[in-house]
Amino acid sequence: MSSLTRRGDGGKKEQGDELWNKIAQVTLCPQYTTESTKPANAVDIANDVLGRAYNLKRTWSGQGKAAAVQEQEIRTRMKDAKSYDEWRTAAEKLDILLGKTNWKFVEESNDCDMVLLRRRLDNLKDAINQGDMEEMVHLIRTSLKRDLGGMCHVHLYQHCNVGTKHLIEEYTDVVKYTIEEICKYCESADLATVDRYLSMLRLARQSFGKSALMLSGGGTLGMCHIGVVKALLQENLLPKVVCGSSAGSIVGAVLCTQKGRAILDKLDELCNGNLNVFQAPDEIQGIAGMAANILKGEPAFDIANLCRVMRTLLGDMTFKEAYNMTGMILNIHVSTRDKLHLPRLLNYQTAPNVVIWSAVASSCALPLVFRPPGLKQKNPDTQQLESVHGDHRWIDGSIEGDVPSQILERLFNINNFIASQVNPHVSRFLPQEGEAASMLRKAMLITRSNSIFLLDGIMDRGYDAFPIKAAHAVLSQKYDGNVTILPDISWVNFTKILANPSHEFMEQATRVGERASWPKISRIKISVDIELALDRGIKDIQAIQVGQQPNSVKSRRNVSSTRSERGLGVWRSRSSGPGGVGLTPIPRLQRGRANISAHRPVKSMVEPFTTPPPQAVAALQAPEQIQSSSDETISGHSSPNTSYDDDDMEDDDTDDDDETIRLAEEHERMRIFRSQPASPSISKKTFWGIDSAGHATPPSPEGKRAWSSLHMSNVADDFTLERNKKRRQEG
Repeated sequence: MSSLTRRGDGGKKEQGDELWNKIAQVTLCPQYTTESTKPANAVDIANDVLGRAYNLKRTWSGQGKAAAVQEQEIRTRMKDAKSYDEWRTAAEKLDILLGKTNWKFVEESNDCDMVLLRRRLDNLKDAINQGDMEEMVHLIRTSLKRDLGGMCHVHLYQHCNVGTKHLIEEYTDVVKYTIEEICKYCESADLATVDRYLSMLRLARQSFGKSALMLSGGGTLGMCHIGVVKALLQENLLPKVVCGSSAGSIVGAVLCTQKGRAILDKLDELCNGNLNVFQAPDEIQGIAGMAANILKGEPAFDIANLCRVMRTLLGDMTFKEAYNMTGMILNIHVSTRDKLHLPRLLNYQTAPNVVIWSAVASSCALPLVFRPPGLKQKNPDTQQLESVHGDHRWIDGSIEGDVPSQILERLFNINNFIASQVNPHVSRFLPQEGEAASMLRKAMLITRSNSIFLLDGIMDRGYDAFPIKAAHAVLSQKYDGNVTILPDISWVNFTKILANPSHEFMEQATRVGERASWPKISRIKISVDIELALDRGIKDIQAIQVGQQPNSVKSRRNVSSTRSERGLGVWRSRSSGPGGVGLTPIPRLQRGRANISAHRPVKSMVEPFTTPPPQAVAALQAPEQIQSSSDETISGHSSPNTSYDDDDMEDDDTDDDDETIRLAEEHERMRIFRSQPASPSISKKTFWGIDSAGHATPPSPEGKRAWSSLHMSNVADDFTLERNKKRRQEG
């Protein structure tokens, strides 16, 4: 073979190079030889010899040096990439140049049960090929697991710059395709089958678990989280649950109070807007200003600056209002100095009426840096801000829970945590995932364990002052997640961590966060793709239910990110005006419990009020009554804008199925009722009529049907509405 390359005949030399390249392509990479559990045989030994010969030949001919130069060029291209697509293209070329792609197709690994994955994949493929929908649903319900066979093990994502074993990627894609096929089948299935399949998918999602994005504290270093959020958002991998502590709560609050493309616009506003969060322009700047405040006996900075900036960005939005509008679950962690109280995780369940900007300010209130501002809540009746009753000044959330994974796991069934860690006292000592701990790190771990043991003994003897308690919490808490993103913070001067960031600083921090996220995208994609596919499948089947029974009280609605009000607006626009063509909205009545006078009135969206049609008033005077639950106690998933979590949405049972009414009249009455806005403060609605004396009367069965239809089906998308119209025309 080498004689061909030494001759002067150029054609034969090219043939020799082609043969050497073919040998290189079939040569097994060193990673495979270390992972394989089979004993070496003659073929393996021969391949190893040929591989070494090929490397020796490249060294003699100078090709090795050229390959090294090309490798350096590709790595430079990866480092200077402006987007994930550029980085991914360069990374794939580097994997090919280094001969790492063959490893992806080898179905052997010490870190993952490839046999189990192959068996599950073949079962899914057989069910798809045979068109056995029942088997497909059964496999989705019983076989899904996030870390099936160890497919999320960190070592599987370190051999190549992009991607992992082809079997793992294929399994994920086939599961997603199976879910899509189930949704497609439900379009033509009967309602009972659709209900059953929807129930199975919900159970599958419950057992599969949810993911959460955790944003740590770190002063101005927390702005690196903006890049992490952008990287996940652009790849459609952003989890529904977001938790932030201290500086991370700022980015998390901006993220969870916007929808769609508005998120990126709001993040840009955060980077280019008012950044005077530590010191106002009229204050003494820098360390001199800090020293002046400390000499006065005050904290280093005025918390009013941070409150002003966050209130400008977020307004007076509460946790519950943010959840109703976006569907994202914002969590902000706060600590306490009081030894009799535990830290709190604020979200739409635990603190629904708390204003988000006050929670952010409290979570950033590091002792000696900011004075705790106290939590503010919005009064449901007057819409005025007031202090939380019994509030005792919550402080920086990073002290007792920088990444509060245990609380989130209990509240929202979270079993996959994506952590972005920039805290300077943590990130410098956390090793990159998959790296062996150095001797220095092992020594630090031993010191940390001894310190925790010492503090435990001190606290057991009754010396539990706040400094001791805070030191124990900082040393003992967990700072990483299942996937941990560690942006490079070495470029930041220590003095800039507690200083107003410049616009250039924000841009640099965003780039650093994005670049730190790109190598983790492949692993994050495998861990959350199936979860997101289940969410999409459940919403699609809910929309199919709406399409099958557009006028039925049994229809469920697909959860809308803006809940009732937007659904009503879409319905009105398609009905050519408020209440539909030829219909006049009935006056807005007080709705609530039996004691109507005790409940606040709600203004109508249509003004001025007009007199209702006589047939509408007469039809409302029926002897039946529906119960209402309108108190302001938190029910877990109820919301001020009549939002319901899709896990807990169930059909409302209705009576009087034997009573017959004309379809046109029932449809007309439901349209009249839909012209009224949803109350922003109660979790269920009561539909009241008016008698001749002007008193409220219990609703009719038709009114109940109208209420239930509003409850479940007012957010059908454009595609569903058009499809229903065609079906009615064909029918």
